[in-house]
Amino acid sequence: MVHSHTNNYNLSGVYYLSVPADSGEIVFRDPRPGANQAPCRLFKDDGDSEYFSPSAGLILLFPSYLEHYVLPNRSDADRISMSFDLTLER
Repeated sequence: MVHSHTNNYNLSGVYYLSVPADSGEIVFRDPRPGANQAPCRLFKDDGDSEYFSPSAGLILLFPSYLEHYVLPNRSDADRISMSFDLTLER
C-alpha cells in the first residue's frame, strides 16, 4: 500500500537484514506537484517513481514525505527489514 510518514518526522529509513532473491523492490514516489520538472530532482530520470533493489545490510534514508511501497515478495523465504522514523531537533 502506498504511504508516507508525515507525522512530524523529518527522515524515515529502512534497514534490510535478509533479502532473498525475488523478494520485492521498494518504490518511491515524489508527491510534490511539479517535482519531476524541477531543476534539482530527487530521482535520476523523468519518471515519477524510483525503484530500489534491496540487499542485506543496506540502509535507505529518505525524506518522510516521500510516498513509498514494496512490491510483493515472490520468493519462498522471508524478507526481513526494520523501518524507522527520525525527528530532528535543535
